[in-house]
Amino acid sequence: MASFISPARRRFDENQPIYFQLGGVQSRNVLKDFKGLTKKEIKILFLNCHDLRNVLQTIASKTSKNGPLNIHLNHSCPFSLARNVLILKVISATNFNANCAEDFRYLWDIWYNVEWPKKTLDRFCKDVKELIDMGLPEHNLDFDGHQLKDLKDVWGNWLLSLTKLTKSSEMEKVLRNRLEFIHSGGRIGKEMLKSKAKMSKTPEPLIIEQLVSKLATGMVSGDTPELLKNKLTKEIKRYYQTGSCNPASTILKSAAVNPTLLELKSVWSLIKTPRWRVDLYSSPFIGFLPLPLDELEANEEDIAALHCQKMLKKFVASYRQLKNKINFHFHWSDNLQFCLIGTNEMFDIIDCSTLADEVGLANLIISVSPRLDHQSSDALMITESSEYWCAVASSIANYVEEALCAPLSMIPSLYGVRLAHDASLGSNQITSKGNAEGFPDITLTWRKTPQFENVSLGFSPSLEHCLKNLEKKCYFMEEKDKSFEKNKKFFRSYTPLTYYYMVKNVVSRSGNPKSLQDNLLKTNHSKGFSQFTITQKAIEAWANDRPVTLVTAIQPFTPDIEDLFQSFFRAPMLRVMVIPIDHLQIEMENKKDYIIQWIKKYPDVHYIENFNLSFQEQDANLISPTLRVSFVLPKEHRLKPNHCAVLIEMFSGCVMLSLGMIEDMIQETIIKSTSTKKQLSTRPETGQQDSFMEAENCQESPKDFIFNISIHTKDVPKGLNVSSDQLRPCEAGHKITFSIAEPQGVQPLTLCFPYPVLVDCIDATLRRADRSIQVVLKKALNEPWPYDFNPKPKWDVDKFKLWQDLNPNDTVSELYTHVAVQKGFQRLKNYLGMDVFGNSAHLPEVRLLLPMEIARNTIGTILMQVQTKGCEFFAILKAPAPGQALSSTANEKPLFFIRAHPPILSSPFNGPMILLSVLDCCLSEKLVKKGQLKENNAKEDFERIFHPRNKKTTPMTLWTNIEDSTSLLRYVFRLNSTKMKPSSWQEENLPLGKCSPYLATFLSPLYLDHFPAKGLNSSNQGSEQFTCAGCGKQSSIAMKRCSRCKTMTYCSSACQKTDWKKHKLMCSDMEPASLMFSLEVE
Repeated sequence: MASFISPARRRFDENQPIYFQLGGVQSRNVLKDFKGLTKKEIKILFLNCHDLRNVLQTIASKTSKNGPLNIHLNHSCPFSLARNVLILKVISATNFNANCAEDFRYLWDIWYNVEWPKKTLDRFCKDVKELIDMGLPEHNLDFDGHQLKDLKDVWGNWLLSLTKLTKSSEMEKVLRNRLEFIHSGGRIGKEMLKSKAKMSKTPEPLIIEQLVSKLATGMVSGDTPELLKNKLTKEIKRYYQTGSCNPASTILKSAAVNPTLLELKSVWSLIKTPRWRVDLYSSPFIGFLPLPLDELEANEEDIAALHCQKMLKKFVASYRQLKNKINFHFHWSDNLQFCLIGTNEMFDIIDCSTLADEVGLANLIISVSPRLDHQSSDALMITESSEYWCAVASSIANYVEEALCAPLSMIPSLYGVRLAHDASLGSNQITSKGNAEGFPDITLTWRKTPQFENVSLGFSPSLEHCLKNLEKKCYFMEEKDKSFEKNKKFFRSYTPLTYYYMVKNVVSRSGNPKSLQDNLLKTNHSKGFSQFTITQKAIEAWANDRPVTLVTAIQPFTPDIEDLFQSFFRAPMLRVMVIPIDHLQIEMENKKDYIIQWIKKYPDVHYIENFNLSFQEQDANLISPTLRVSFVLPKEHRLKPNHCAVLIEMFSGCVMLSLGMIEDMIQETIIKSTSTKKQLSTRPETGQQDSFMEAENCQESPKDFIFNISIHTKDVPKGLNVSSDQLRPCEAGHKITFSIAEPQGVQPLTLCFPYPVLVDCIDATLRRADRSIQVVLKKALNEPWPYDFNPKPKWDVDKFKLWQDLNPNDTVSELYTHVAVQKGFQRLKNYLGMDVFGNSAHLPEVRLLLPMEIARNTIGTILMQVQTKGCEFFAILKAPAPGQALSSTANEKPLFFIRAHPPILSSPFNGPMILLSVLDCCLSEKLVKKGQLKENNAKEDFERIFHPRNKKTTPMTLWTNIEDSTSLLRYVFRLNSTKMKPSSWQEENLPLGKCSPYLATFLSPLYLDHFPAKGLNSSNQGSEQFTCAGCGKQSSIAMKRCSRCKTMTYCSSACQKTDWKKHKLMCSDMEPASLMFSLEVE
């Protein structure tokens, strides 16, 4: 398209940019989860790369044995890109030495400090002049020639601005502007902040105090001593007040203000004086958090700055050692545009961790994931979502499903990616230090998945449901229903083009392009709203390669528009509205309502969500600067001559700018260029064969794939055989092959599915009469993915540190806290005593627990038993049914035998973990029956491992309740086994192999994704919500419990009687005798 139109909604960032020169998120090594480190060449894309910390930390993890790194950095803001190039020039210079105090002070000043001494100023001017005169450093650095000219303009503006920024009066003005910007709330703006303060009954704390408190909360990993916390708080506060993060002993007299942290007058900005526009939460410290407690110089005053400087020196030193193997490629482009049409490169890793909140997670994945190298199973992308995700969902898994409008098990088919770490298992770290409310930012790693092969994705009810959910978010209406606030905050960037790109991606992977695309576009609910008719027709025309009209409105940059851009464009989201001019005039003359619901008053308005907004500087061909707005209409749009276009604020409907009459705008017919490259077919080539098999459209649901295979042959087919690409010990596979013995000559048919299926649960029925095979494939929901069994680098547990309580004198051990945090402090009734979980007294509660609660309680019990009582042997059995005597389970075979290997270790996530050797009893029996395991060998191994002569081996009994709970526990055991190498003892003693029932694994807490921090305070435990099992009524007032099982709560005797028919099936008269917490409420 002549003018790129993004699937993400337009924002006002073009005219009110907020810079993240100091970084916007914690820095990370993006190679951490990448398993293809032995590749000859690794390509990494840092999308929306604010600064170089992620880049340098990633390079620092590389070794000289690895091949070269090709690093691409893209940013939509030229100022951030110009800074990155300058910093790279500085640290690449042959005479730069990070261990030289003067050299490092210069680098630190440029990167982080607002005020500079004379030496820094002189050296900066010299380096920038060299960039302007000689261009980029010759060493391994590439940039588009046209864009390099624009960067030179930025560097030139820096030097020009220093004629003012070296004057004391101008320096004071900038510093004052910085404080005003911070106190005004940054993005919010002064006027809105004042209005908010008037509406609020209680004054809020000063913004600096809020910022300091927020940053200090997550500053250190582990419990922070009070003295250290006070020092850190004081240091952070000094930075926000002064803009300096140098140790106090090194502060020199100021000679200039850092121009790289300011917005200056340029092609992209109309301001007349320099102003501060660095994001409030962007600070020198955030990229290095959390600070490791054991590495801090607690006796120093500037603890955080000294540690951050130490880390940066380390990163820079590593880069200088390896710089001959690093190639940089800089790009300046809209981030989604770069991935969709701006490059043909395929990448092993894409770090887009700063974009999910800005453009929407769905927009990000559908735009970026196609740039992952499809030939590399190790390729991955990284996203991050801010702490406010908790307003959308109650867990990370729910957030992903809500943001992508699909269950986790259907995301591979719809988006072509899957989460590298199972979000349904909660968090692997305690999340209570995210912010004051206990909700952390979340980082998600995504891997590419296989696509459908030789089978087409059909239009199923589940697929329709997912796409309809997405449509509701893409076609945003004005009515304030229950989902209004949620849509406003988290799905405001979704647009009709989001839906179109999603359909396009699904179709490209489905193998049935035409019919599926038609079905998906036909189901669009927007047809029920006339306001989206034009948008829908334009999208359908574009999807079917028909011409459309690109409409461009050009407005001279008048003083009124300039004032609008400078002062009042504070709204977060825009839409173009096409409306008859007389309707618009009525509203403009009326001006009664600030919030205008256009569609209720004027049903003939049209909304256009996707457009391009740009500012073009004055040049030889232009009398004055202009504002250009471009959008697409169907070629036959049938708008009347009296229709005009305006920019409105999305949520209030307020008119921001009139664009003029449609008929007066520039209109250009454009046709989508069709690629001559043949699309890879997902169906087999049948050629001239008389006999062949062909899979019909596959109906996908969250749990399975269902389809038929037609056998095209004259003879009756016989002898069905099914095989797979399964590699033991994995029990799942992506490819399933179907073949028949008769008639001969019919080629086997191999199908591939994005989500792996359970090989032992394939249901395939040969129907001879109609010459077909009816197939049901169950998804491997509780089995690690085949990729997870890949023999790539794994944890060496023999080198892990021992777990230690940081405060051994506390009345409650830190281990107990980690165990308890799995459940949240407000759900004590489900702890079941923690260290006496296996006691039969707890059977009534066990029967009521959900599978995840069973898993968490089992983990907690094993950890506590190992630590406090030295217990090493456990057996997991299925709990007896209600009313069934406990003695009836005496002859029951355990589901799992477990041997724990003390001591407890510290996991890579700084939590407790215990190594386990696990015998899967059901799998052992299955292998013996199949002849893959000799019964005598199985008995000998069991006796040797679980009945050693020198140990007391009576196992502690733990209970599970339903099949789903057992399946989840087994999944946790198997998944954890893929993350670690067996310990030395396990290597020597366990009969591990492809057909072994034994697992060398571990357990560590499965923490809640989030919970209110106030739950850590026992004084708040009384705020627990009680739910009546009879009528469902909820109340914070304590309800009475069933007198027999002590678990179910009721608001009245009537409700208890009503519920008794159902409850008596689960109720037991075995009352809990020794619970750690009292359950009965009188």
